[in-house]
Amino acid sequence: MKWWHDQLESLDGVRVTKHPGDRDSRSRTICRFTIPDPHDTGTYWRTNELRLETNDAHELQIRSFNFKSAQQVASVSDFREIELLVRRVLDRYASRRAAEIKREKVRQFKTQAIVASVRKLAEEEGLDFATTSDKTKLRLFVRLSKQHVVGIDIPFRQFDTVLPQLKSTIATLQHLYEQGLRFQIATDRILPFETTWIRCGDGLDP
Repeated sequence: MKWWHDQLESLDGVRVTKHPGDRDSRSRTICRFTIPDPHDTGTYWRTNELRLETNDAHELQIRSFNFKSAQQVASVSDFREIELLVRRVLDRYASRRAAEIKREKVRQFKTQAIVASVRKLAEEEGLDFATTSDKTKLRLFVRLSKQHVVGIDIPFRQFDTVLPQLKSTIATLQHLYEQGLRFQIATDRILPFETTWIRCGDGLDP
């Protein structure tokens, strides 16, 4: 057990963990460890552990635990297989991180393009605006008066189709507002309980 513990601790990217139950002589667990994502500052959970243990036939195996799916068990013949597992997991982390960075750059590019387009329109029309964003969309707020603003969600996936329509959309909303029309898009939870729907559209469930 000490040999396995020392070998695992020597691997870059491995964190050896402990559990009081492993001290029991009946325990089949030789060592517990995790392979944490170096880019993730999340909390450590027992469900992320890998356990090196023996089965009924005294064969070495590695077991993973996941509360969302069934346990996974694989046989281990030598330490090199664990080294390979660790290397592949770290490679997967690196690939995922690279993809996240690429997506973030794309989001930043699209955000800058949307803001530049809105800024041009705002300067032409004398409008005040503000923006916020998350991983999936940019939310544009345009001031219609001192008391009222309108919010428009622009999904990054629909960037190419929405951006050309932005000017006409804002102009239409502004015109409707100036005509005295007030509008709101919200979930149906704001409606009174006794509200009765008049069904005229196809495929719309009230």
